[in-house]
Amino acid sequence: MQSFSLTAACLVVSAVAFPALAREVPLRSYPPMRVAAARTVPHVEATFFYVQVYDVKEGKMDAFKKWFKEVGGPALKAFPGVVTVETYVDEITPGPLLKTIIGFTDCAAYERWDNDATMNQILEPLDSMAGPHKHYLFPYNPLYRSKSLSLAPSATK
Repeated sequence: MQSFSLTAACLVVSAVAFPALAREVPLRSYPPMRVAAARTVPHVEATFFYVQVYDVKEGKMDAFKKWFKEVGGPALKAFPGVVTVETYVDEITPGPLLKTIIGFTDCAAYERWDNDATMNQILEPLDSMAGPHKHYLFPYNPLYRSKSLSLAPSATK
């Protein structure tokens, strides 16, 4: 994990009038129309999201899954302020295959997690198993199903 202070960024993000503002390192914004038209976000307890986009190095997937099940996952689940941890496989978008989204109760919980020496040590093996990767921060869950642009499954006849 990369350590930096987000206090000012959290204040900026929470004060923004439109929802489509994301934080990569450094802060960047997206035009409101990028997501506004399709945005019907389900309620979640998390209000701040850390996203890591990555591939697992060839031959390391079994070790990665074992590490996540035995070490990484339990440590994330136990950390105060972590609400959700979800990993998606994206075979559509060019680039890294895996997207892990960690939801925090708020920006302050993320900062505590990011600056926690024990958590940094626990997550260090991730960097040896993952290829080059990026980290993003969002004041909303950046991956969700748009109900207004989706159809419910048809009942079987």
